[in-house]
Amino acid sequence: MIKGTDRWTIVKIVSEEQVLVYTHGDAVKRGDTLEIFEVGDEVHDPESGRVIDTLDFVKARITVIQVNTNTCLCKNAKTEKTLVDPLNPYGRIFEPFTRSSTVPLKVDLDQITGGLKRNDTIHLGDKVRRALG
Repeated sequence: MIKGTDRWTIVKIVSEEQVLVYTHGDAVKRGDTLEIFEVGDEVHDPESGRVIDTLDFVKARITVIQVNTNTCLCKNAKTEKTLVDPLNPYGRIFEPFTRSSTVPLKVDLDQITGGLKRNDTIHLGDKVRRALG
């Protein structure tokens, strides 16, 4: 965790696309990517039993668009592409009509334990941090 980011919170929901994050004056700059997240279940080292991480759920990624003294205004980082008419020959040249899906991992199905929380509604007081990756 980057110093200070464990205390950043949403203090104002400006619109469906914009939120105000209280950064306590920590250094952020225009263009930084942040994550609104919910702390998840603890992950324990199977040998020592100590907590090594948490399985956090990222509600949204946001981009800083304005920096203030103690806050920053952010917008949703997710964008949508509009599909072009697949029958339009010019559209296929400039924007190919494609669809992608995720290939499942080859995992031991008996070892799936879940743990990801799925409450993606953004609320005042939600935690915020720099995007981890």
